[in-house]
Amino acid sequence: MPASLTFHLAACLYPGGLFDRSARPNWVQANAPTNRPGPADRSLQRLRDVRMETGQWSPVILAGDQIYVDATAGLFDPSLRDAPHQRAYDQLNKQHWRNDAWPGINPVTLMDDHEVADNWEPSLNRARAAALREVMWRGRYHFLDYQRGGIRDEINGYRARRPLWYVDQSTLDGRLLFVGDTRSERTARDPADMLAARIMGEPQRDNLFAALTEWQQKSPDQFKFIATSSILLPRRLSTAEFPNEPAASLRSDAWCGYPGSLCELLAEIADKRIENCVFLSGDEHLGCVAEATVQKLDEAGEPMGKPVTLWSVHAGALYAPFPFANSVAADFPEHDVFEFTVQHPQPQRYRCTVQTWFPGTCDGFVEVSVQANGNGDSQLKVIYRDGHDPARDAVRRHDKLTP
Repeated sequence: MPASLTFHLAACLYPGGLFDRSARPNWVQANAPTNRPGPADRSLQRLRDVRMETGQWSPVILAGDQIYVDATAGLFDPSLRDAPHQRAYDQLNKQHWRNDAWPGINPVTLMDDHEVADNWEPSLNRARAAALREVMWRGRYHFLDYQRGGIRDEINGYRARRPLWYVDQSTLDGRLLFVGDTRSERTARDPADMLAARIMGEPQRDNLFAALTEWQQKSPDQFKFIATSSILLPRRLSTAEFPNEPAASLRSDAWCGYPGSLCELLAEIADKRIENCVFLSGDEHLGCVAEATVQKLDEAGEPMGKPVTLWSVHAGALYAPFPFANSVAADFPEHDVFEFTVQHPQPQRYRCTVQTWFPGTCDGFVEVSVQANGNGDSQLKVIYRDGHDPARDAVRRHDKLTP
């Protein structure tokens, strides 16, 4: 099995407008991008150039928000049911730098809220829940049609629920890639019972746990990659500071907004000692890498055995021109320690310690590499490629832990 691997992770491509989009290609080369991309396309040009410089066409994972159906917050968006999606995808297809950034491959795509509606989640209100399900269905339909190669369900009539998640064993040179769905399967959140809310359905969760367990037994010393559009760690500061207040979790659209799912996943990793998990995500318009350890605690609150280490690599935005829509480093704790209890079936206490690095880059993308180091082991290398200035690229290296 190959010792090295390089792939690119990107998310959040806001559409270019009148003043920031690229000039249209000339009539002689109708399908070729211009030599001078506008601000909305500079990250895509850099992605193309970096992939060409490596001498190989590396895999690309797009972690959601490749369109914005609500680009003008309803002010100028079409009011017809399907027109917002069609218009947004038409704009996407006209971004020639995007089509040129990964020729010859089909990127791995994830769906997030802006493929459906801003911060979409179901409701406890029955009437509102029905309307939200319809919005989700149409978003799923167009996502499958435009971003998953035309594999879709019927927009009207019988609606078989095709899962958006799957296990991929080929994209990353034989390594595990679990392509998750943390948007369409999430459940409504009740402030009276926040631990009951789930960010993914039971079948998906069970398949994720089974895949991680199988790969830990099969290849314990390999990195295992799990892609979800929502960020796993770090938690938002508003959630971390008030862990026992339901309103704090309700303010988060990420994994920490669904503490039952987050704690359940961390407990599974600790219980099965699944080392070298790397979670990949987008959505926050802020690049960061979190290195976390999870450890069981005894009845006295003392650590039991060695901690298990995992990483959470979060892409910034390919293009996010509105500062008010972007997260900032101050929204997250740089160092976070929290304890939680999971019932399975007896209560078990755990401690999670998180250290987060913020590269400080602007629009851009992430280059993830697995490289052999001097002692025969491998290392995780994360490079934040700035979409405007290569001098602002930031590098982070992490040594893999061998069980």
